[in-house]
Amino acid sequence: DSEGFGPLFNRLFNTIQKRQMELEFAVAAAVRVPVHYIRLFAADPVPVYAFERWEELIQCGYEQARQKIELWPRQKRWWLF
Repeated sequence: DSEGFGPLFNRLFNTIQKRQMELEFAVAAAVRVPVHYIRLFAADPVPVYAFERWEELIQCGYEQARQKIELWPRQKRWWLF
C-alpha cells in the first residue's frame, strides 16, 4: 500500500477517540452533568506525533477555548454571592 502506516494510524486513533468521547458524554448525561464541547483546530493540519509544535498548539487551543467560553451564557451559582 503506497499510503503507508500514517493514514491507517490516523483512522484508528480517530475511531478510538470518537468512541471514548461518546462514552464520556453518555456518563455525564446519566448523572446530569452539563458538558460543553469545544472543537479545537490548528491553522495547518498537525500530525499527532508533532511534539515540537506543543507551545504553538497550546496557545492556539487556549485562545479558541477562551473565545468560545466567553459566548456561553452566564449562570448564577448558588454558592457564588
